Amino acid sequence: MIQMGRVWSVLVLLAALTACAGPAPAKRVVYASLGAEPTLLECQAAVTAALEAGGYELGRNLDLKRVVVDSPAEAAAAITRIAAARPDLVITFTSTMLHAASVGLRYGQAVGVYCYDPVAAGAGKALDDHLPWVTAVGTPPPLVAVASLLRGLEPRPTKVGVVYNPREPGPKSQVAQMRLLLAGPRLQQPEVELVTVEIDQPQDSVPAVAQLLAKGVGAVWKVGDATVVRVAEDYCRAVSAAGLPLIGDHESQLAWGALATASIDFKAAGREAGRIAALVLDGQTVDCIPMQRLDAWTIEVNPARAQELGVGFAPPQANNP
Repeated sequence: MIQMGRVWSVLVLLAALTACAGPAPAKRVVYASLGAEPTLLECQAAVTAALEAGGYELGRNLDLKRVVVDSPAEAAAAITRIAAARPDLVITFTSTMLHAASVGLRYGQAVGVYCYDPVAAGAGKALDDHLPWVTAVGTPPPLVAVASLLRGLEPRPTKVGVVYNPREPGPKSQVAQMRLLLAGPRLQQPEVELVTVEIDQPQDSVPAVAQLLAKGVGAVWKVGDATVVRVAEDYCRAVSAAGLPLIGDHESQLAWGALATASIDFKAAGREAGRIAALVLDGQTVDCIPMQRLDAWTIEVNPARAQELGVGFAPPQANNP
């Protein structure tokens, strides 16, 4: 009876200590992004919803902070400040922020999303061979489909223009790949030259259209980036006003004069990144979680714009697994 009494005393003491301890502290998560365009915010909303589905709810056990930088030059310093605060997890949005976390977040963990190619962003050598403090969900752009759209234009352009910021690893990699896709000898087709104009700030985007015109381009491809996207409507309308066929990267650009768009499903990527983030907050480490490649995109066309321009083309099929 004495021993039983001691057991009950211990149980009562443990219960009292547990009650005094209160609920576990909220997990501290930082969303780090370059810019805050609508598609990025949609991706963030999908991450937040997936975190909630995984048991982490704002105002209850999740403390969420958002850090937004305005240019690639600010990314490294932002990650340094974030790392100094020692959050439980950093979720990066854009290839630029993932690159900054890959270089500067040595004493924390990060999940990257809203990026095209985590390997090109510096997060690892391969999807299953990545830095121990980072994992990511990559959503590669449908470059083959875009090249097919550009090559399928009638009349076929001999030069295609693109405006991009070379300081962003994602667009830089895409431009290099597109140049190869449009090169004729590899495909036993006439070569289509990719003409580039490099910019550093969003306000340089619209004036760059005049530079493309001066270089004699017959069509324009809008690469997905975090610089031109800040002035996407003005940029698309400038290309449209110049009478050039535009292949965009989001269906909203059809209303601004794009001939066709190849849109990535960043909501699906956000849901997967949020699922992974919940696992990390549960205690799993990112070094055990391989990076992923999620292929999900949709082709949309604007027949009225095609008629206005007097061009024809045969769009490829969408890829929505």
